[in-house]
Amino acid sequence: MVDDLLVSYEFKGALRHAWLAVKYSGRGDAASAVGAGFVAMSRQVVSGSALVVPVPTTSERRFVRGFDQSVTLAEGLANASGRPVASILQRTSDNAQTGRGRLDRLHAPPSFRSKPCSGVVVLVDDVVTTGATLSSAAQAVRASGASNVVAVVLANTPMTRPPQSP
Repeated sequence: MVDDLLVSYEFKGALRHAWLAVKYSGRGDAASAVGAGFVAMSRQVVSGSALVVPVPTTSERRFVRGFDQSVTLAEGLANASGRPVASILQRTSDNAQTGRGRLDRLHAPPSFRSKPCSGVVVLVDDVVTTGATLSSAAQAVRASGASNVVAVVLANTPMTRPPQSP
């Protein structure tokens, strides 16, 4: 579990459209523009010796896209805060969360391995839906020595709620 979570936007409307173009339409060039607000809002949590750690996507998605969107966001945040990107997380499973239902995401999150670390780790990801991926990543960095884990994400998926009866 993360100690704190900072979300810049809701994953809807124009932001959703723009970010999906970044991820699925070969518009990696637009990631910096979309991520500018994220960087401005998130840089406040990166201080001192905090490690800026991207939560890696699957190797298949990285290959198809030619980039990892979380690394792109982490680089922007690291540059703005004067901290380096620490790519200490590695996926040990390649099960993508995209297209999976809420319960399936919670019961079968991706798993990670982390290189040794200490102190504050700032996990960077693009979209959080259930928090399962962030929790799994946080567990890995804690097991490797992190004392405090903060997650910053570009956007959260709005929860859909069943209609309320009168």
